[in-house]
Amino acid sequence: MKIKINSLYILFLLLVVGATGCQANRKNNREDSTKKDKAAPVGLIILGGQSNMVGAGQKKEIGDKEISDHITYYNFGKSSKLVPASDSSFGPELGICEELSAHFPHREFVLVKYAVGGSSMYDWAVDYDPEKVTTMGTPEFGKLYDSLIYHTRKTIKGKKVEPVALVWMQGETDARFTAAGKDYYTGFQKLISNIRKDMGQQDLPVLYGRINPVTERYPGAELVQKAQEKIEQDVAYTYMISTDGLDKKHDELHYSSQGQIELGHRFGKVLTDLIKEGN
Repeated sequence: MKIKINSLYILFLLLVVGATGCQANRKNNREDSTKKDKAAPVGLIILGGQSNMVGAGQKKEIGDKEISDHITYYNFGKSSKLVPASDSSFGPELGICEELSAHFPHREFVLVKYAVGGSSMYDWAVDYDPEKVTTMGTPEFGKLYDSLIYHTRKTIKGKKVEPVALVWMQGETDARFTAAGKDYYTGFQKLISNIRKDMGQQDLPVLYGRINPVTERYPGAELVQKAQEKIEQDVAYTYMISTDGLDKKHDELHYSSQGQIELGHRFGKVLTDLIKEGN
């Protein structure tokens, strides 16, 4: 009987020591993760595109989101009438920030968004063509790519940052025109090449949402979609994000508040995987 008691006592001690060791390991892992996040350079994420990047989500329709204090967001978005985006609205950045906060709670990120509602790839073209912009774009927007680079550089001036990715949601305006749909691949490829050159990172990941407007109203939609698919096949470090099933507003074009949150999570999941792979 005495031997049995001693055996049980030893077993109890082993369990206690084991549990304590597990807790210590978890604590050490958390501390290591925190140190790693804090030691990492500030991650720069650039967001660009048109209205579904500007965002028609309404903050009053959603609950509070747990966003890390280490994430700084700059919004230079504008409506198609060039009215600055309201603080009460949001695009996919909220879902992106939720994913970053969950996976990298102590790492610093800077998000810079420059998006303009109704803009076509011609408006964003690196080799800006005024004639094409007049017929299938909006001359009043000016050279949007130059504005994106200007706002990004101005925001990060004096900061030590490491570009993480370009997140892009655009193409619905081009889908209105068959000719624009045919030109989309070339325009997007040039934009990707130039953003990588301007950011000094030839392997900068580019994430972009696949457009999904109602094809009956957008004759160039399939051409834009095929161009997006081909970009992912042809251009390294590009990632097309599915928009299937995202909730939309009554216009069947713009994503609702919940649709924008989910779109952001889809972008964010790919971003977090890429960041972890890079670490």
